[in-house]
Amino acid sequence: REQIIPVFRMSTMLWAIVTMAVVAESAWESRVSVGEKNVGEESEILCERNWVVVLSTGRAGSTSLMKMIDSVPKISMYGENHGLLNLLYDQLLEGFEATNEAFHHNAIDSIRIRKATQDFLLEMMGHRDNNETFVGFKQLTKRIPNLNLVSETFPCAKYIINYRRNISAQVQVGGC
Repeated sequence: REQIIPVFRMSTMLWAIVTMAVVAESAWESRVSVGEKNVGEESEILCERNWVVVLSTGRAGSTSLMKMIDSVPKISMYGENHGLLNLLYDQLLEGFEATNEAFHHNAIDSIRIRKATQDFLLEMMGHRDNNETFVGFKQLTKRIPNLNLVSETFPCAKYIINYRRNISAQVQVGGC
């Protein structure tokens, strides 16, 4: 996938951040048209903002990476989202069909739920009215119930994958 940027070590991360600062005006142009991103019409609403998502294993330097990315002009990063994606996943498991069961509800539009998730994150970050900035968050992979959920909720995001090469050392410090 062209939107995934692997980041392997802190030195590599620093290089990636410097590179992002240089290309922020060119390669990461704001709100590329949905047609150019090859997403369906139903997902157009989910591509209105420029999202950056850092997916990371624990104890891999994700907080440092997030702070470095946040220091790049026109990019504002936010920390973990306090389980918001878990709530969305739980709703997906329940289904979107209308029901007359104990938790009665009419049919739920999954695109609108995903858009509401994006909007809620923007409110939490304080970026609701800032349309010129890339906004994003970091998410530890062990706290994501389903990676497809992230890509479906943020179909046009720029994804940065962060992990530690020395997995045995990572396990020793409780990162896996």
